[in-house]
Amino acid sequence: MKKIIFLILLISFSFGGFINGNRLYQWGLEYFKKSIGQNWEPVSDGFYMGYVDGVFDAYYNTFSFCPPKNIRADQVFDIVFKYLQSHPEKRNLPAHILVEKALKEVWPCK
Repeated sequence: MKKIIFLILLISFSFGGFINGNRLYQWGLEYFKKSIGQNWEPVSDGFYMGYVDGVFDAYYNTFSFCPPKNIRADQVFDIVFKYLQSHPEKRNLPAHILVEKALKEVWPCK
């Protein structure tokens, strides 16, 4: 189901160009608001989680990053959001590259 949501997102935004870090960060802000108990916009929150989860799944077996066993999806969402917050100068890059960079920084393969 998550992969289907990810594909729908990619198709729906392909007409306006690629999804960059700025858009992913805006969606991530809604995820963050929800996590701290503030009013949030559920559609953007869902886009954020679906996109990040889809990229995680797509890169998982490529040895681009090596996460530990038994991680939770919310850990991945938090790591990516923290990376986007810490690197505003990179938000113009394609979102999938930033997700990969965030995960590679935290879980490099040895």
